[in-house]
Amino acid sequence: MAMTREIRAHLEDDAANLMKTISTNTFERMADIAFLGGAMNTFLTQSDTDLGRKLDLLGKFMAGHGDYSSFAIYNKTGIKIADSRGTGIGENVSNEPFFQKTIRGQIYRDSVPSNYLNSSKEKEILLSGPLYDRSGKINEVLILTYPLKNNVTLPSGTGLQTDMRISLLSNDGQVIYSNYDNTSLPTPRTSSSFIDLPIYSLVKNSNNTVGSAIFKDIESPSRNAIFVFARESSSNRSPDSIENNWVLVASLDTQEAFKEVLNLRNMFILITVIVLAISTFAIYIVVDRTISIPLRKLKHAATEMAEGNLDLIITPPSTVEEIEKLSSQFEEMRARVKTRTQELVKKDKELETANEQLKEKESVLQKANEELKYFDRQKDEFISIASHELRTPIQPILSLSEILRSRIGNSEYNEFLDVIIRNAKRLQHLTEDLLDVTRIESQTLRLNKVKFILTDLVSSVVQEY
Repeated sequence: MAMTREIRAHLEDDAANLMKTISTNTFERMADIAFLGGAMNTFLTQSDTDLGRKLDLLGKFMAGHGDYSSFAIYNKTGIKIADSRGTGIGENVSNEPFFQKTIRGQIYRDSVPSNYLNSSKEKEILLSGPLYDRSGKINEVLILTYPLKNNVTLPSGTGLQTDMRISLLSNDGQVIYSNYDNTSLPTPRTSSSFIDLPIYSLVKNSNNTVGSAIFKDIESPSRNAIFVFARESSSNRSPDSIENNWVLVASLDTQEAFKEVLNLRNMFILITVIVLAISTFAIYIVVDRTISIPLRKLKHAATEMAEGNLDLIITPPSTVEEIEKLSSQFEEMRARVKTRTQELVKKDKELETANEQLKEKESVLQKANEELKYFDRQKDEFISIASHELRTPIQPILSLSEILRSRIGNSEYNEFLDVIIRNAKRLQHLTEDLLDVTRIESQTLRLNKVKFILTDLVSSVVQEY
């Protein structure tokens, strides 16, 4: 517990120092705008100074102060007359709060970043101040913008530099800066997720400048984190500066925070392991003769059995009752394995004999199958030859009979020729039927639809028989 309090106190000091740095940087930004608009800056405050000369001087100022990203100049009526980015020239901002406050001689600074002069996603702090002429009257309004990340300079040599997740909140809980997720900050007046976190309740209910507590955090590897907050202290702020009302919230994974404690624990575990190892080695030396050597002999016997030496006789190699019992059971197992192996060898020989018989029968069946295939080919050849030999004389018979029938006028002879033609056609159909048998076996048969007159078919059958 004492170490936990010490770690929390250290983190609170780091957060307070960072908040002090932010306040100091804010005062320096306001000092810059006051210097540029003050009477001591004779070039910028002279109304008759050429605008191009003023832009050149402001450009050199920004080059020497890398914190700023852009500037703009408005005349006393609120019209933009110059912009470092060259955009929005001629726009009227006379109704904007920053212009109305600055034209009355006050320095204005945004409390939250905005995109007023920058259309990109990154938001910037807007700072404005009056430019006086030689008579001391306000002649123009100067605006400077800078990213808030340039205002948050992390102190070196602290845990805040790399390990902690840092967020800067406005007075109403908006996230206006984050060192781990500054690309998705909410727009002004949009509540952030910090409002629902326990650390925000601690901030709102505490009157202390700094504070810390351990809360659950799903974004931390260990699911727990130390949360630290720090407010701006009045003792660290110049009386002339604008109060930020910002709250710094930082969190660090407890595993990272208690790394030293964990290292001590790991060292203790390591020492314990070494002691246990030494004790184990001593025990090994003591029991080696009574346990290790007999077990090695049993291992050797198991290796011999695995290599097929089942005739090896295993004798109890130890006087220890458990080892002796194990040796006896191992010998019984060897005997059973040997018997079972002999039975398997016998069965294997029987299977080889049956396999040879099956091979012989398979050879006979294969030979019979080859003969059947041969006879089948012979049958196909016979049908093909017979069909061809039958079709060859049939066609002349049909043709010549038709010619004779057309030339002979005797009806009796015509009847004889009709009988010849019908029987020739019957033989032709028989030939086609023989070929159909071959087509059926080869699965190439096609059915042909033929129109016929039923009465003619019946009449021809009656006349035939």
